[in-house]
Amino acid sequence: PLPGGLAMTTAATSAGFAAVCGDNIAGAVTMTSVCLPEMRKNNYDDSLSLASVCAGGVLSFLIPPSLGFIIFGILANVNITSLFMGGVIPGIIIAALFMVVIYIICKRNPERGPSTPATTWKEKFLALRYLWSVIVLILIVFGGIYTGIITVGEAGALGAFAALVIGLATRNIKWAGFKRAVMNTIKTTGMVFLLIAGAWSFAPFLSLSKIPMVVAGLMSGLHPLAIVICVLLFFFVGGMVFEAAILMIITIPIFLPLWMAAGLDLVWFGVVLMVVVTISGITPPVGLIVYVVSGITGKSSGPIFKTATWFIVPALVCVVLLIIFPQIATFLPNLFQGL
Repeated sequence: PLPGGLAMTTAATSAGFAAVCGDNIAGAVTMTSVCLPEMRKNNYDDSLSLASVCAGGVLSFLIPPSLGFIIFGILANVNITSLFMGGVIPGIIIAALFMVVIYIICKRNPERGPSTPATTWKEKFLALRYLWSVIVLILIVFGGIYTGIITVGEAGALGAFAALVIGLATRNIKWAGFKRAVMNTIKTTGMVFLLIAGAWSFAPFLSLSKIPMVVAGLMSGLHPLAIVICVLLFFFVGGMVFEAAILMIITIPIFLPLWMAAGLDLVWFGVVLMVVVTISGITPPVGLIVYVVSGITGKSSGPIFKTATWFIVPALVCVVLLIIFPQIATFLPNLFQGL
């Protein structure tokens, strides 16, 4: 029963769902259908509700199994499982900081996120019985990946199939609901692909401009920390204009020799870079997550961008913490390698 409690719950739920998702847009779309109705029912400000959903979607690109880490691992020839492990603690930190930001916003203006009635501990524990299916899905996805039985892509397909089986077994899926789910998936996927196709159209212009090559040349010979800061600034600004995955695919092969020559720990740097890249989903003018959520809900993207800007701060704080304390990203990978 805190100010902004439901929006804070959305951030926590998004972090949990990220463990079975891996794609920021899919995460935001799911949280829009799950969390938004509850916030609207409790008279939450729409811009705050939608911004919290968009910010929560960002976590799916950072908390494993993350599509962003898969792209980085393939392009930079870095162990993807180590990257996955490295993203866990930063993802939790950012989710916690999101909750702090929501609390501050709603504490300053309680009307944006009014407190909801308190529940007893008995009610809280009884509510946990509804989580068994989520726990099963997480075990299937994580267990399959980290035991090496299935690939990341196969884990996503297996997770979707398992969700369908669970729904049928518990009789929570009816034929009418199944058809509606399929149609909604087709509509959302079609809209997302059109947005991505538009973003892809910018890719040749970036390549022809030779901006990445020029920037890489200017950075050669700099101190490793200076190289890290310059690259992060490049991706932060580039993410405002280009879709994250496209920007990574075009630029990482160009920057990789520079990072290796500077002696950077690519697992650590991959995590730091991913935190910066994930922010691009909510930064104007091309915040793809914001446009997708705006399209689904029919709300203007302007107010969402305005509130979502507050959620950029936690990610930047996490970047600073990762630079000062690299162990945040390297602790779990080193621990698992030692087992």
